[in-house]
Amino acid sequence: MTRPRKKSGAVLALCLLSFLTTACSSANRSLPTLKENTPTVKATSESPVASKTPVNSPQVRLPFETTLAKTKLLEATVNASLSSSPGEWKLGGDFSVIAALPLSATEIFGSVSKTPQKIDSYDPAIISAKGNTSLRSHQDDKTYYEPQDATAKGKWIVWRESRLSNIPGQVPDDWRLVSYDRELKESKVLGTAKELNGTDQTPSVSGESLPVILDKKAYFCTALKKDTHWDTRLISVPLNGNSKPQEEAKGCWPATTQKEVFYLANPLANVSEIRQLGSHQHRGRITSSNWGFSGLWANNLITVAAVSSRQDNGGTYAAIWKNDNPQEVTWIHFPSPSIFASIGAQKVAFGSGSESLNPQMTLWSWGEEKLTILGTAHGYSRPVLAPDGSAILVPHQENGQVSWDLRKP
Repeated sequence: MTRPRKKSGAVLALCLLSFLTTACSSANRSLPTLKENTPTVKATSESPVASKTPVNSPQVRLPFETTLAKTKLLEATVNASLSSSPGEWKLGGDFSVIAALPLSATEIFGSVSKTPQKIDSYDPAIISAKGNTSLRSHQDDKTYYEPQDATAKGKWIVWRESRLSNIPGQVPDDWRLVSYDRELKESKVLGTAKELNGTDQTPSVSGESLPVILDKKAYFCTALKKDTHWDTRLISVPLNGNSKPQEEAKGCWPATTQKEVFYLANPLANVSEIRQLGSHQHRGRITSSNWGFSGLWANNLITVAAVSSRQDNGGTYAAIWKNDNPQEVTWIHFPSPSIFASIGAQKVAFGSGSESLNPQMTLWSWGEEKLTILGTAHGYSRPVLAPDGSAILVPHQENGQVSWDLRKP
């Protein structure tokens, strides 16, 4: 997702036109109908790991068939309380700094510019109160790519970049993937859409799927050219950039646990699945003519899967489980047609992404009965946790400008 940028002249007019078109489209949708809050049911004390039997509650009723356990159900708009945690570090608001991913309680990955009036002047950077460190790779100085979303694990930061377009709603996503080794202090371009497909017209894939890391590889989702048509594919590439990206599977939304890579196969189809890379078995399945998996996130401890309705009036259900105990699954129902999630340790932050309606952002910790309301950000509802859970980045949108608070979750 392209992050907010200060623009001028014709470019600003085009962006405003794009924003208004999106806002009007969202406003024409019917508001999601919320169901009554389902009573909370405590999990049994019996060990589901030993029995391998899903811990299901008869009081958890979902509008679709699933092989995932149904242990507890919370309503995001009912089981919630306001956050009292103040921001410890405020940044942004003048377009010179764009925050994307907190790396710790003191550092953030994002992009910076000394001339923010020029939309092609931003460098990827590690941002701190003591100063900013540019991570710009000079392997390709001829073409400007805008730094966008990132992931971090161990010594590695991996982010996607995309060539800018002044055409609102343009379909192509001419991306490139970049890694940064924090020990060697080196950035490398891992691959580009143009190299992979032989064209700068690679179509965008649906959703806000991020690059992820496992061991010495990055995994990413892209459209891949197959003869005369395009398919959504999961690809991998070594973090050191020593070889080209390789196709791994048909699907999208890669997510990594401590040892495995999972992804979504046939998202939003009548039968959609969470599959493990290299295995024919599925971790979860949704069978429905109207509902399907629409997002997947994971870390070493927990996994989050989103299930959305194709009719945009049923909201989204988030399924959350511990990786060592998938027999207990907590479900949270959100009113928005889609959700954005970020995981840090055993905490999960939720937002509605660029959705104009339902901009509320929330935070949930494993085992809690309530969510914490972080605030709202119209069109930029994307709270992001540091990988170790030590900090959370909360955006604020006002008068077309976006700023962020970095705070303890």
